[in-house]
Amino acid sequence: MRKSTSYVRWLHEFLFSTYFALLVVTEEETCKAGSIFLKRLGYPLNEYVYPALMRYHIHLPGSHSIALWWLLAVTFFVALRLLGRFAFTTVLLRNVAGFVSVAGFPILVLPPCNITGLHLSYRICILLYLEIIISIIYIFLYRFRGWAAKVALSVLLLAVHFGIWGWLTWQRIGISFWTIYLLLGFCSALLWAEYFRRSGENEKASSLTTA
Repeated sequence: MRKSTSYVRWLHEFLFSTYFALLVVTEEETCKAGSIFLKRLGYPLNEYVYPALMRYHIHLPGSHSIALWWLLAVTFFVALRLLGRFAFTTVLLRNVAGFVSVAGFPILVLPPCNITGLHLSYRICILLYLEIIISIIYIFLYRFRGWAAKVALSVLLLAVHFGIWGWLTWQRIGISFWTIYLLLGFCSALLWAEYFRRSGENEKASSLTTA
């Protein structure tokens, strides 16, 4: 693997781990009361980190969710690094990551999870789910059929996709915190596309060398 592709993979793994961890923690906190997963995840924080901070009179109010997010993100990232030599990790990064990056946050916004508490009509929900399906189809064609429009158009379509969900959350809630989901999702999707392109070129080059 070329060094440039390796760097892109590192960055892709880190950004995807950060974004996916944020989605998981948000879903567990919002959709599952008393999440067992989060209790187990937060065990080292509650048993070791927080008591140590209390000894030095360090208080971090409202930061537990953020601590869980980054703890899970680091766990995902380290796991991807350790398992990077196995084929299934590459399959994960080249397949699942693209779909999660594009559809992860929108799916959490709509029922049944509805993390933002939006009150949307049935018809609007159907239209928004249809938009998600179209986006997933585009990712599918990009990944499995080797089909994609020009880079500029692809980036534009991606920006429009996240722009729709940005407008939806901003207009309905007015909380700028939701932009972090959109920025991480957008950047993660871009890096996924770049990593997929570079890894595909490397495979072609290696196949021509061995032929």
